[in-house]
Amino acid sequence: MNTKRLILSWPRALRDNVALLVVLTSLLIGATVVRWLGGTYAQLLMTAVVVGIGGLLARRNRAAMYKLQVAAYINLVVTALWEACSFLLIWTNLRSEFLLWRTWWISLMVVLGSTHLFALQFATCGRSSPAKRLASGSVVALTLMLVYPAVMARFPSLPGTAYLWAIALPAAGTVLGSIVVWHTRSNRGRQTGCASHSAGVRWVSLSQLALVVIGLCIGRATAPQRETLEVRPSSLADLTREELTAQLDADLGRLMVIDSEVTDVVRQMEALQGAFDLGVEAEQRDYYLPHEGAQMRAHFRRFLAYRASLLRIVASYAGLDELPDPQMRARCFTLGLAAAMRTYESSVRIVLMYRNHILARRTLNESQQQHGVDGGMFDWVYESVTSERNVNLASRMSARFTRHRIEWRDAQVWPTPEWDWLDTCIAAALGYVSKHPIDQRSASMDLFLQRLGSQAYAPLYEVQSTVAEWMGDTRVVDQPPAIQDQQIRRIESQIRPGDILLQRREWYVGNAFLPGFWSHAALYVGRIEDLRRLRIADHPTVQAHLTAYLAPTSDGSDRTVIEALSEGVVFNSLAVSLHADHVAVLRPNLSEHQIARAIINAFEYHGRPYDFEFDFATADKLVCTEVVYRAYQEMLDFDLVRIMGRNTLPAAEIARKFARERGDPRRELDLLLYYETLPGRTSAQRSTDQAFVTTVVSPSLASAGVPTAKD
Repeated sequence: MNTKRLILSWPRALRDNVALLVVLTSLLIGATVVRWLGGTYAQLLMTAVVVGIGGLLARRNRAAMYKLQVAAYINLVVTALWEACSFLLIWTNLRSEFLLWRTWWISLMVVLGSTHLFALQFATCGRSSPAKRLASGSVVALTLMLVYPAVMARFPSLPGTAYLWAIALPAAGTVLGSIVVWHTRSNRGRQTGCASHSAGVRWVSLSQLALVVIGLCIGRATAPQRETLEVRPSSLADLTREELTAQLDADLGRLMVIDSEVTDVVRQMEALQGAFDLGVEAEQRDYYLPHEGAQMRAHFRRFLAYRASLLRIVASYAGLDELPDPQMRARCFTLGLAAAMRTYESSVRIVLMYRNHILARRTLNESQQQHGVDGGMFDWVYESVTSERNVNLASRMSARFTRHRIEWRDAQVWPTPEWDWLDTCIAAALGYVSKHPIDQRSASMDLFLQRLGSQAYAPLYEVQSTVAEWMGDTRVVDQPPAIQDQQIRRIESQIRPGDILLQRREWYVGNAFLPGFWSHAALYVGRIEDLRRLRIADHPTVQAHLTAYLAPTSDGSDRTVIEALSEGVVFNSLAVSLHADHVAVLRPNLSEHQIARAIINAFEYHGRPYDFEFDFATADKLVCTEVVYRAYQEMLDFDLVRIMGRNTLPAAEIARKFARERGDPRRELDLLLYYETLPGRTSAQRSTDQAFVTTVVSPSLASAGVPTAKD
């Protein structure tokens, strides 16, 4: 072979395999610029780089479909996987997840290797030659060797110097063999049928756009929460030995108390869950009663509070390896490890208890903003105990303790009683975790599917809420409400805190989609004087919402009603709430103490958003009747009905409860008054119990000639 021509063919070889060169160069330049630029601009730049590389690789693989269809399709899928991983690394906080980096690196190496093989195949038009065999074998070997670090347990660390030298051989074979192959091709020229067809610009552009969208959607679904055991500089590093000793003793006492408390709360949650499951099964329910969900959330809040306290101890004693005194280092490490392992063990217990329990998991994932608890906290705990980063960190800390355990015990880094407690605590936690492992892969997939489903439904919910709000606020015929101001004043003189208000507004579009005659429900809570009389004005829950409750309306009226409207759960004046055509007031047959409890419960839900799904299984969003339902939890027996796959309580069901129990000495509701508007009338009039019952038995006959009472 002519050496001069071989050397001169090198630029042509680079030109023909420009995809590989552009990929590597773009990644290097992009990484450099990102470090220099930072922020959103860097993210946009890297997105453009990934899209460009992906489009180039897609074009090369699309061309290969004419000769190597199956292999080209597989390579396109791997290319898409690499791009999706790239978008996750660019736009989400998944950069600390080793699994994603492993997938990103493996898919990139496989794509580059297979694309190179395709180029060799087309350069020789399928003919075999020693140079092609050398180049192909070297490419496969090099690809496997480059993939190897990503499957090692010590990733991203490289295997060692010997590994780098070993790579040189297949790398040299790839370069030399490829040069010879492309030199031969340059002599032979392009033959008809050998050259691949380029992919259309439209196909490549659409595929890249789809990958960007998919990558970002998956990124939102997979973005993790905060790391649990992240090591940060400790605030105790600058303390004197005496100050650090005193702090250690105080924190050990605190840890012992927290350990006892977290053990109790986990046991209580286990017992509570067992009892609730028996109730659900016995009553053939697929939802929790309000008090059951409230108790579950309250216990979970306690667990999260204790867990946060444990993590504060972990954070305090992490990062103290630079202390000059080895005994103090050992004391700090063992105390931090005991807190970390107790956190880990209790979290694993909670996760194993609820992760496969759809109803309980959904309840614990509810947002509790009024208590400072974000939504999705159970999944956050689940993610923290299955995160590869956290698992590896806990494993390294445990291994260190195991190596030095005897040494530290003999050196009496802690007095014997304290050492025995710490040793037992760590050993018990390690024993439980080792006996109850959680598969990281299945956990990652579980969490991914949970978030993906949530992200996919979010835009649908936005559309649903927009349409529902429009229907609820749109009136076909513009006319003033039939209930007059003097009638509202008369109603106000007769009602008292705890009364349930049912309303219907005629000619609204939303009425056509509601089951039954009644379309809205609210709860009368009274004025501040009423709350003082009930001895609940100073209750913490009432105090938390007192500013909104006492704020006057635009016309200066008091806010005496709590109700859920499209803008959420709000306090309203009676005049605004009874701006309707039909009104009924139902009075629960309960004690004053029970009424007070119901009003406190109602205040708890103030400020929560409206639930356009009408789903009573959760309490983070509420529909109008749900305010009444949850206010009277455990006091009034409301039967939920199944509508379009949801357990809900239409306002008509509250009226139906009265009709069903009417005349029974054990009835839970009495009808205080009912105002209706007859056909053809523009004002409402006081009516009878029988007329009210008619709205339930036959809504089409409501307000159609039933005898009325004098107003």
